[in-house]
Amino acid sequence: MTSLRRAARLTLVCLVTSTVAASCTIKSATDTTPGSASVPKGRVAITVTVSSEKVALLTELARTFNADKTLSSFTDSAGKKKRAFATIVKKASGAAAQALAAGWDENTDGPQPTIWSPAARSWGTIL
Repeated sequence: MTSLRRAARLTLVCLVTSTVAASCTIKSATDTTPGSASVPKGRVAITVTVSSEKVALLTELARTFNADKTLSSFTDSAGKKKRAFATIVKKASGAAAQALAAGWDENTDGPQPTIWSPAARSWGTIL
């Protein structure tokens, strides 16, 4: 594994772990999120919306994350052991920024992201 891939994998793991740990509204997924891969029953769905430049790499990293019980496991605020499941959704950075600013309508914008990874850091400033 190249240094870039290791760094990207670590970044995805940190993002997902931080999001799961900080979120109080995540519920166990029991079915498929519209527009995403099937989330296994009992897993906590993490939707990662990414720019087209990152989709291939982050999809590969999500597969590794989802398959690894150590990486995807966490303890929730009630002390229960759970596993996360990351789904990668491709969306242009500009379109995602507009959707987030407008409140993100899942009917028109697709599944709302738990994590947004735009093409550049400057999108966070713009939003």
